Amino acid sequence: MLLFMSCRIALRHETEGTGMVLIATVVGGLIAGAVWGFGKKSLLIYGAVWFLVFVLQTMFVADSADREKPAYWILSAVFLVLGIALVGIGTWARNQSEG
Repeated sequence: MLLFMSCRIALRHETEGTGMVLIATVVGGLIAGAVWGFGKKSLLIYGAVWFLVFVLQTMFVADSADREKPAYWILSAVFLVLGIALVGIGTWARNQSEG
């Protein structure tokens, strides 16, 4: 639901350049949670990868007009929080598969 609302906000405000961060959020969050569990290590690794993708996207993909829009920064914060939640979901999925 949160992901759907975030995508609608991005489209409504025509904020391009959030795709890389969204992919890093979903894939990185689930993988970090599934591999390392919900702890300092997984959150640190996830945060470092997410931050690297965010910086690259902001510097090379996002237009300067997008960076001036509040929606760009708000969506990025929402994606970071979503990714932290997905680390927890990945951990839960790993625990369920282990029995």
